[in-house]
Amino acid sequence: DETVLDVSVLPNRPDLYALENVAKEVACILSRPYKGEEYPTYKDEPTELKIGSDTPDCPLFVGKVYRNVVTKPSPVWVSSLLAACGIRSINNIVDIGNLVMLYTGQPLNMYDADKVKGNHLYATSSYEGKFVAMDGNTYDLVKGDLLIMDDEKPACLAGIMTSDACRVDENSKNIIVEAAYFKGAAIRHTSNRLGLSSDSSLRFCKGINPDQSEHVFALVSYLLHELAGAPTQEEESRYDTFKHEQKVVKTDVSYINSRLGTHFSKDEIVGALSRAYFDISGEKEEIIAKVPSFRIDIDGKADLSEEVIRILGYENVVSVMMEGRTEPQGLTEVQQKTRAVRSFLRGRGVSEALTYTLVPEKWVHKCAYLYNGEAMKLLNPITVERSYVRTNLLPSLLDTVEYNASHQEKDLAFFELSDVTYPGNNVQKRLAIALTGNKMDQGRLGETPYDFYDLKGLIEGIFSLLGIQPNRYKVLPFDLGGEEFHPYRSAKIMMGNLMLGVFGDIHPTLAKELGIKNGVMGEFNLSAIFDMKVGAKKASIPPRFPSVKRDFALILPKKITFADVQREVARADSLIKSVVVFDLYQGEHLPEDKKSMAISLSLLSEDHTLKEEEIKAATDKAINAVKAKFGAEVRQ
Repeated sequence: DETVLDVSVLPNRPDLYALENVAKEVACILSRPYKGEEYPTYKDEPTELKIGSDTPDCPLFVGKVYRNVVTKPSPVWVSSLLAACGIRSINNIVDIGNLVMLYTGQPLNMYDADKVKGNHLYATSSYEGKFVAMDGNTYDLVKGDLLIMDDEKPACLAGIMTSDACRVDENSKNIIVEAAYFKGAAIRHTSNRLGLSSDSSLRFCKGINPDQSEHVFALVSYLLHELAGAPTQEEESRYDTFKHEQKVVKTDVSYINSRLGTHFSKDEIVGALSRAYFDISGEKEEIIAKVPSFRIDIDGKADLSEEVIRILGYENVVSVMMEGRTEPQGLTEVQQKTRAVRSFLRGRGVSEALTYTLVPEKWVHKCAYLYNGEAMKLLNPITVERSYVRTNLLPSLLDTVEYNASHQEKDLAFFELSDVTYPGNNVQKRLAIALTGNKMDQGRLGETPYDFYDLKGLIEGIFSLLGIQPNRYKVLPFDLGGEEFHPYRSAKIMMGNLMLGVFGDIHPTLAKELGIKNGVMGEFNLSAIFDMKVGAKKASIPPRFPSVKRDFALILPKKITFADVQREVARADSLIKSVVVFDLYQGEHLPEDKKSMAISLSLLSEDHTLKEEEIKAATDKAINAVKAKFGAEVRQ
């Protein structure tokens, strides 16, 4: 029978991690008054507790001792409220800390005062060693991790979790309550490194209100007196080097209306900001806004204008035509080529994948054939798995293959076209392709496994699409080493001394790790390929005269490739228009270092029908060329 308000907190509003600020927000939106809670005051006894900090990551640290508490299970209303917020009830003391955190947004830490050695708690970031947390796990801490220490040992991993040695349990009778301000970057660094997070660390990473300790301890004292047997409380012990200055933002009516595209009066603007708890002053058109301490997201006048429009409504933005003229801008040459490559691959049944730019460290030097240098590391990554800016695409694409294979989808054709960034802000456009399992041009009736030549055909098709002639590049065998590409079924594409790409069969070991039987993959430097100079495409009139085909079988050394033969034959005579290979034989009837390659020549003249003597002269030139270059023999 209760009403539940389901709130999705956006990253720009860390104040809404406090329920009382959610109440203020609802009051603001509905233009209703907000009635804050008032708590009774209690007499403070003198204290011997000393609080300190030797690190700038903890500029504010407040502690208060409560003695003679009664530790027991929480009443139902507390445990059910915590459960509704996803927090498990422990006992009344721990639950009070969580309740105050949920309500005010201020994480608290509760220590059993009888387990704390000495009367001194201080924050430090210079500790190195083991830390046993209240979850029972042991963590290795390094310098830079923020820690709360007593006179002998670590008492708390600051902002994240209490130590097991100082935690409150069912026997605790005297407690120390800590409310501190820890810098979010320090908490985030430790939390990510250890893979340890909590509701407290979430709030410190997002940012908390540094000016509410008095309000927080008033609520703590009230709840402890109500739920823990009216304990004796001591004076606060405080370490405070934080600059508690109320933020003031100055703007004017014309700026707000100009930025928003609205026509609000000053009264409307002041009314909206006052609803959002800003203290407004200023003469004439000027607006001077004192920012409430819980709105840590407000930094400048642009933020004020956003507050105005979200409260008064986006329907007040006026639609106007742009002044002046803008010339229509077409796609750049790189954009045109990028779009053409995408369209080409999609048209051949290859699906485009979009993967994360940020990758784990273990991927930085994986499949690193086009670049194997250092990668940029984020100072404050969201997770360890998203800590480096990738310099190669294949690891991400293989991760996509593995994910699909684990879901029984193994007949895959993926490509990704994306920029990669190196240190020094060097950007390179890359293309990665992965083909696994079977291609199914006719469904299951005509499935055939993807192989090396499927990928080679796609790449040659891209070169042809871009107008790059086959004589501009070479496809050469390339043993890449390692356990990523098959050592005898991989190749590199070269333009002079520049490697444009690598491709080949996926190594059987890697294929097994990915959960697939077979596959081919490759990665290509599109920036270099796009930069290759090409001539203008010319249309040619269909030939009026018939072409002539002649077939030859050549016995060649094994190391000679078809590309080598094709190049020599094609330039032997202008009548030779195309050279294709249609058979390859290596076996017992040939020497071990020889192979037989059958090629078909297409000859054509554009102004007359070829005569037999012309055909013979052209083919003789071709045969003599490969004889002289490679020591070939014509097989009869």
